[in-house]
Parts: sequence; C-alpha cells; structure tokens
Amino acid sequence: MYKVFYYHKLIILAGMEEEIAAHHGDTRLAFKDQATLQEKVEEFMKKEAIGRLLVYAHDKEVLRRAFFASYTSMIAAGGLVFNDYSQLLLIKRFGLWDFPKGKVEKNEAVANSAVREVEEETGIRAEISGQEPLLTYHIYHQKAKTILKTTFWYEMRSSGHDALKPQHEEQIEEVVWIPLQEAEAYLANSYASLQDLLSRYLKKSNPCQ
Repeated sequence: MYKVFYYHKLIILAGMEEEIAAHHGDTRLAFKDQATLQEKVEEFMKKEAIGRLLVYAHDKEVLRRAFFASYTSMIAAGGLVFNDYSQLLLIKRFGLWDFPKGKVEKNEAVANSAVREVEEETGIRAEISGQEPLLTYHIYHQKAKTILKTTFWYEMRSSGHDALKPQHEEQIEEVVWIPLQEAEAYLANSYASLQDLLSRYLKKSNPCQ
C-alpha cells in the first residue's frame, strides 16, 4: 500500500487483495478513473473531520500513477541521523520537531541531496549507513498549486562531534541529539507522516517487536 498524508488526514492507495484494519470514520472508494479519483480526494481534503480515505484498485500501480499524475511532484531527501551514542538528530522548525531534509536539486543524486541537506540544516556531517531509504508522501498547497512531496529518508551515521548549527535562514530554531527511545514523545505533536516514518523505522530495525 501507499500512504499519502494531508496534514493529519491519511489517504491509502491499496490493491484489492490487501487487508487493512477498519477505523471508525473510514471512507472507502473503488478506483475508476483519474478524474473521479481527484474529485473524491479533494472532497476528502476539505472535510473538517480527521479520517482516512481508502482507495482500492485491482492494479495498485495503475492507481498510484493516476493519483500522482493529479498533482505537482516534488522530490526531497533527508536523514535519520545517529551518532556514536545511538542518539537521534532532530530539528525544530515552526515550533514542531522534525528530521533534517530538503528539496533535491536539478541533476543531483537523491542520496547526495540527503547528506547535503543534513549538513546545511544542522551543521552535522554524516554518511549513509542504511541501504534502501524509507519513503514518505504528503500533500500540501502552495499558492495555486497542490504539491505531492515524495521524501527519501536515509539512515545515516555521524561521529556527533560537529557543532550543532541550526540553519536560521530556513526557519530552523533548534537542533538536538536525543535518545531514540524518546523520539516518539518528541514527535507526538508533530506531523503524522513523521510519526508513521518513525514507527516504520523502528519496526524495520527491530522486526521481532
């Protein structure tokens, strides 16, 4: 399945064979065509109540392509950065805790962008240690456009000896190292996509839990 966040709302794109536990207030939709899909998604985003829109299709990849084609695409990259003490790097922007990330520049490799953005936003030089990145998707409005941002998140390692330097011109207020076990508490009032990212990372790192 694909999870696409719109603030604290969640849109799930799934195949017919995928079983998804029901939540109170779910809206279910069988995919027919791109125009109808976009119309239903816009209706869902305008609803005041927080909830989930579950969209099903026989071919999940056809559904994904139709959904993504409805919006302006942006690619970003960032890192889940750990130091030698197994502490996790967080930034605070607009009063909310976040992970360092930024837009991938034209002709820039996504992995290189992740490393660059971490250093620019935090002052920390880090190297990618994990293999396949985790992806998050979220929608937001920018002027007259609706943007669908895909962010590639890489696990990274740093000695942790570099000075922490918040990039104030990017509205970063604070940079901190925290124990991993405290990360869920820090992100409790942050973005739903980051809460989901952290949950998936923890499951990937500890598959028996």
